[in-house]
Amino acid sequence: MHIVSKVYRSNSFSSQVLDSLPLPTILVDAEGRIEQANQLVCELLEEEVGYLIGSPFLRGSWLLIRTDNSVLEAPEKLLANSPQAQEAINGVRIGLILKKNTIWLSFHAKPLLSEVNDYQGSVVTFMDVTTNTNTELKASREASRLSSVPEHQTNYIIRTDLEGNFLYLNQAARIQFDRDDENEDVFRSLNYLTDPKYAISCIKAAAYCVDHPGSYRYIEIRCYNNKREYFWTAWDLVGITDDTGDVVEIQAVGHDISQKKRMADLLGETSQMARIGGWEISSLSKQVSWTPETYRIHDIAEGTRISLRRAIQFFQEDHQPIVRQAYRRLISNGEPFDLSLKMYTAQKRELWVRVIGQRESIHGNFVRAYGVIQDITESQLSKERIKHREWLFQSVFNSTADALFIIDQEHKIINCNQSALHILEIEHKEDILGADATSFQRIPFPKEEISSIRKTIDKTGLWTSEVEFVSTKNKIFWGSLAITTFPKMGYGVVRLTDITEKKEAEALLVESNQHLTKANQELDRFVYSASHDLRAPLTSILGLISLAETEEGVEQVQDYLQLMKNSAHRLDNFIKDLIYFSRNARMEVTAEPVDFKELINGIFEQYQFMDHEVPVKTSLEINQHCTFFSDQSRLNIALGNIISNAMKYRMERSDAESFVEVKVEVNQKEAVVWVEDNGIGIPDSHQAKIFEMFYRADDHKPGSGLGLYIVKETVEKLQGSVEVHSEHGQGTKFTLRLPQLPT
Repeated sequence: MHIVSKVYRSNSFSSQVLDSLPLPTILVDAEGRIEQANQLVCELLEEEVGYLIGSPFLRGSWLLIRTDNSVLEAPEKLLANSPQAQEAINGVRIGLILKKNTIWLSFHAKPLLSEVNDYQGSVVTFMDVTTNTNTELKASREASRLSSVPEHQTNYIIRTDLEGNFLYLNQAARIQFDRDDENEDVFRSLNYLTDPKYAISCIKAAAYCVDHPGSYRYIEIRCYNNKREYFWTAWDLVGITDDTGDVVEIQAVGHDISQKKRMADLLGETSQMARIGGWEISSLSKQVSWTPETYRIHDIAEGTRISLRRAIQFFQEDHQPIVRQAYRRLISNGEPFDLSLKMYTAQKRELWVRVIGQRESIHGNFVRAYGVIQDITESQLSKERIKHREWLFQSVFNSTADALFIIDQEHKIINCNQSALHILEIEHKEDILGADATSFQRIPFPKEEISSIRKTIDKTGLWTSEVEFVSTKNKIFWGSLAITTFPKMGYGVVRLTDITEKKEAEALLVESNQHLTKANQELDRFVYSASHDLRAPLTSILGLISLAETEEGVEQVQDYLQLMKNSAHRLDNFIKDLIYFSRNARMEVTAEPVDFKELINGIFEQYQFMDHEVPVKTSLEINQHCTFFSDQSRLNIALGNIISNAMKYRMERSDAESFVEVKVEVNQKEAVVWVEDNGIGIPDSHQAKIFEMFYRADDHKPGSGLGLYIVKETVEKLQGSVEVHSEHGQGTKFTLRLPQLPT
C-alpha cells in the first residue's frame, strides 16, 4: 500500500489522522526520531506510545535483521537517500527480533518535504509479512539442504544419461576417480572408469533399471582412476523418471569395497592354510552347502551333494546325538553352538574338528543356518598332552607333604597346594591368592632384608631360611622356607616345610643342656657348700662335746649344751632348705585356691619370736576381688623365706620400731605381692648375686645361703618373677608377680 509519491510538510498529520490509517504508521522527523505513532504500531511493536515518541527510528529495544539473519548495523541508511532523491522507499523487507518473537515487515517510507522541497522527515508504514516470509525461508533452507546432500555424502553419487555419459558426479566421486574437471567428466562414459571385464555387468544393470523404473539393481565391479590404480566398488543403480514416468537418467550410489574384497580373498587363502571350512543349510532346500575346504576336511570330492544326515554320520558314533541335537536347537530355537568333536573322514582318517553354528532369521523366521568347521587334530592332541602333563604336575603338586606356592614376578601367590591350605589353616584357595608369599610370617622382614633376599633370588635363583609363621587361626609354627624363581617363565615356587617339632626338639635340647650345665655347676657348688655347711655345725658340736667331757662345773656344761643346741638348729634349718630345694625341683605344680590372709598371717606367727625377744611389727593389706589359683605349698616356702629374712636381718633402732609390711593385689590375671622392711638392707654390690646358690651377703648372720635361691626357683616354677629393691641401712622391698594358674 502506498501513501503518495510526494508529501508536503503540514500540520495535517495529527495523531487522529495517523490513528485513522489502516496500517501501522509512524511519523519521523528530520533528525530520525519518531514524532508520532498510531495505535497499530504500538500493538505491532508491543510498546507504549510514550516509549516510542522521541526514540530514534529503527533503534528501539528490538533488533533489526535481514532475511539472511545478518544484523542491520545502520538501519537509518534505509532512509539516507530520501532527502536527496525525494522518492519513496517501497517493499524493503526487514525482520524485528522482539522480546518474545521475531516478526517480518514490509517497509514503506515517504519523504516529507517543505514547499521549497527541503527534507522535513518521513511517513513510514509497515505490513506484517511474517507468515509468508517464514514459509519462504523454510523452503529456501530445505532446498539448500537438499542441494547440498549429494555433495556432502561419503558415498559416490553418479548420474548418467541413457548412453552412459556423465551428467553429475558428487565431490566424493570426483575425488575417488581423480576427476578434477567437472565439465570433462560430463562427456565421459561410465565405461571409461570401469574394468572392461565388468562393462557388460554395467550395461545389463542399466537396462534393468530402464525396464523396471523405481527398482534397484546391485552390482560389484572393479574400477580404476586416472593413475590406472584398481579398486573394488559396490553400486545401487536406479532409473530416474520424468513427468511421464519414462526413465531418462540412471543414478548410481556406490562405495569402496576394496577392503572387503581383499579380506574375502585373504579369508579364502587363510581358511585353506588354517584348515577352516564353511557350511550352510538353506531354509528352502534343506540341503547342506560346503566350501572347498570343508570337502577337503571330509576327504570328499568338491561338489558332491551332501545331506544333513550324511554330514552328521561322519562324526564318532557317541558324538552324533550331540551334533544332531545342536543342529535341531539351532534351526528351531536359534541357539548357537560351538563344539569340539571327533570324526572319521571318507578315507577313515580320525580327526578332531571344531564346529560352530549360527542362525539367520528375518522377522523371527528361519532363513539359513551357517557356520564353520575347523580341523583341530594337532591342537587337540597338544591339549591332551598338556592336560596329561598338568594332571601329573597337579598329582605331584597336591600329594606333596610340603606346602607349595606358585608366585608371580611380584612374589604374589597365584596358586598353592592342599598342604599349603592345611598348614596355614585356610579353607578356600581363593582366600590366599594374590597375597604376598611372606605375608604369613610372624615377624615380617625389614625392607632392607627383603631387598637383599630378592637380590639373592635374582642372582642365584634360590633363597632358604628358617622363619616363624602364624596361621589364619593364630597358630604359631616354625617353617623351613625355600624360594626358587624362574625369571624367563615369569613365576617362582615357594616351599614351606613345617619344622616346629624339629625346632621344639632343638629348643628342648638347648634348654636341657642349659639345665644340665646349670645343674652340674650347682651340683659342684652344692657338694662343696653342703659339705662345708654340714661339717661346720657337726665339728662345732663334736668340739663342744669334748670340752663338756673335761668340765666338772654344771653351769659351764650348760653353756656348752646351749651352743650345741644352736649348732643343731643351724644344721636342722640347712637340712630343711635342702629338702625344700629337692621338693621344688621334683614335685609337679598344683593349682589350688590361695587364701593370702591365712597364708601370710601363719608365716608371721611362725617367725614372730625368731632369735629375738622383742617382736617385729607386722602389717598385712590385701586387695583381692577374685579367687587366685596357685601352688600354696610353694608360695608358703617362697614368702616364708622372704619374711623370715626380713625379720632376721632387722635393724635394732632407737628412733623407730622394726617392721615388716606385706601388700597383696589380686586380679583376674595375676597376684602381685610386696614385702617391705626397714632392716639393715643389702649393699648395691651384693644385690645382683643374692639369688645365687649358697650366696650370703653377711657371713656374720646365720643362714645356709639357699633361702633366696629357693625363692627364685620356686617363683619361676610358678611362672612368675621376683625383684628386689634395697638401700643399705634403710631397708629392703621384694616384689613377686605370680600369674593365675589354669585349673
